[in-house]
Amino acid sequence: MYGWIQETIEALVLEKFGSEVWEKVKLEAGLASIPTGGFARNEYYDDAITMNLVKALCKVRKLEMESALILFGEFFISWLMEHGYGSMLRNQGSNMFEFLTTVDDLHKGLQKGLPELVPPRMICTKGGDATLRVEYISCRSGLAPMVIGMVRQVGRQLFQSDYSCTMEAQKQSRGENGEALEHTFLKIACVSGRALDQALIQASDLEEPDSFDVDSECSLKSSARESQDYDFLQQNPTMAGAFAHILVERVKLLDCPLKSQHFGHNFEFAQLMSLMASYTPEAAVALSGLFRQPLRDPTKSTPVPRHACISGPGGRDGLFTKSYDTIVMNPGIFSGHDPLLRLTAGKGCRQVPVELRVCVIPDPLRSGLMLKSLATTPNDAVLATLAAQALLDAAWALTRSRKIFDIACESIILLFTCGWIFFREHRGFWPCLVFCLMKELVEKGMETVRSWKNGWSVPLVLVAGTALNITLYVLLVYQAILSEEYPSDRMGQIAIAVFGCTRWWSLLAHLRGFKAIGSKILPILYALGSMGPFLLVFGIIMLGFLSSFCALSDEALTMTRVRGIYFLAMLGEEGDTVLDGEREEWWLDSWVFLFVVVMCLVLLNILIGILGEAYDMYRDSSEVIFSRERARVTLSITMRLLPMTWPEHRVGICGKLQRLLLSVFTENTCGRHKKYLWAVVPQDRSLNVARITSMKEHVSHESERAVKALTAIHQRLEQLELDWQYLKHSPVKCPFSGAPLASGCQPPDVHKRPDAPGR
Repeated sequence: MYGWIQETIEALVLEKFGSEVWEKVKLEAGLASIPTGGFARNEYYDDAITMNLVKALCKVRKLEMESALILFGEFFISWLMEHGYGSMLRNQGSNMFEFLTTVDDLHKGLQKGLPELVPPRMICTKGGDATLRVEYISCRSGLAPMVIGMVRQVGRQLFQSDYSCTMEAQKQSRGENGEALEHTFLKIACVSGRALDQALIQASDLEEPDSFDVDSECSLKSSARESQDYDFLQQNPTMAGAFAHILVERVKLLDCPLKSQHFGHNFEFAQLMSLMASYTPEAAVALSGLFRQPLRDPTKSTPVPRHACISGPGGRDGLFTKSYDTIVMNPGIFSGHDPLLRLTAGKGCRQVPVELRVCVIPDPLRSGLMLKSLATTPNDAVLATLAAQALLDAAWALTRSRKIFDIACESIILLFTCGWIFFREHRGFWPCLVFCLMKELVEKGMETVRSWKNGWSVPLVLVAGTALNITLYVLLVYQAILSEEYPSDRMGQIAIAVFGCTRWWSLLAHLRGFKAIGSKILPILYALGSMGPFLLVFGIIMLGFLSSFCALSDEALTMTRVRGIYFLAMLGEEGDTVLDGEREEWWLDSWVFLFVVVMCLVLLNILIGILGEAYDMYRDSSEVIFSRERARVTLSITMRLLPMTWPEHRVGICGKLQRLLLSVFTENTCGRHKKYLWAVVPQDRSLNVARITSMKEHVSHESERAVKALTAIHQRLEQLELDWQYLKHSPVKCPFSGAPLASGCQPPDVHKRPDAPGR
């Protein structure tokens, strides 16, 4: 067993009996050399050590073995709940029957991180007398009483009920590998509380007041618990992988809205954040497990559509999301006001085969935790999942109006800036600058404060960019108020030059959140970012040639000579500014020729190759890059919006203006905890793929065809080998009479004449 079992036994003895008893137990078990707290959780220990500890405890405290194991089973569940494992246990089932049927899933998840783990098996079935029958199968003999204590404590702590658990029979068998197995049959009955297979079926259990309100006391306690669980999973990747496996298996069992809503109440979003932030394949599987095919209407009157009329080129470009207050198919999803699907074609729509999916967890965008994890996860497989795409699409729909407002403000300030630079006219410029300055201060301040409250670090680039913008705003406001003319001093001109340049770049950064633009420009920007190593090599080599030319020249270093070196390196021109023009030594001309060849021909062609390869690479992963950038943009906007409940929709111009202002400056939290996220995915694939993607698909197709051909040849050779072995070992028969020939005799040569010698 792994060390966390021994650690639990140690905690049990220390808490129940004290440190002196623990020292006696260790001495009796022959483990006196191990200090207190010396068992490592992820280290594998022999089963004999565990059994010796239990036997020593029984001897020191004069306990029966069965009583000691029951006590340990109860304490083990309590210890798990207090040390970060409670979230996994809570999400294992909404009742005792579901909990026991998913114990094997828990063990399978743990085996991925603990390869030497040999867990028991549990087979749980419903009895005819409102009881559960459990078959406990283990290769370790005598540990079945632990199950009794675990069942009792799970009932108390998870389901607030009392259950009885008794052993009925035992038998022995042999496993597939010949190991001895002990089968223990147990009977579980309800003493008081919720029935063994009863979920939360009452409306009061599901619709608790303010159960998802971020300002409620219950939510604050839940957030504190989520933070502890998040830290625990970050430090224990084995548990994170196990939780991912449990999450996927639990989603498969959600066959009704009641179970789904109960699962959403128990689910801790910070744990999914931890999974996505860790570099594990299970994280992508867990995120994909959030979505499943929606249920049909119970009356069978509303089947799930297989075709719909939607716009978009198909694939992920045509993904549509919308929130509904049900996970059951109903006519409102494809009819009524602003439906998700349209069964009749409209302008710009075409009918394509579609797949409908739904997120079974209410309010997946709560607190920005998922957006933060998607923005920071190093696992590209997470960002490529349909669940991540749907979550980002839904989040973008909630914040798109604010981004359009930001682009409008950026365009206005850019228009005034260009008017001052190009036409030297700045009337109305300084009020616009003051408004943008206040907007910058309020937005960045809110984003920083909310990040600190969530325990997130503020990027240094954000702080530096904000400081630069505020400094430029203050300088330009000062110049625009005091001076009617364009700045005559060099410092003022530098300030407005930097401001104008950064405004254009800021506008480009704002546009990266839109699908039609961001997915096209982001590979270019990322490819430009890969020029860093090349520019370092290019600059050092150019400085080397510059120093050599200055050494051969009769004059000191001047900017004219530096510009000449630059143009000579980049274009192969302006050579007269490099040399004096009077010296005509042949070796100096050779030095200039070598410089032009190395810089202008070799390095620039290498730059073209680097940029081309980098662009193909980033174009191939443009979906992942765009998803990460959209997550960052959406998270930044979400941190600036004020969370509040919107009033009911009002008609008329005033109502529309009010809704427009609310969508720009606030985040609507009205009823979001009661809604589920739906996603529709067109099945026709977009033709807009990168060149490297097409090449990979072609190579993959050819390799698959070659593998199939090699497999067929291998099978043919195996058949020939079998035929040869059969002919080699089968008795040789006479070709004329059919009688078997003697061993070692050779069949007659039919080409010889009958009267030939030797016949």
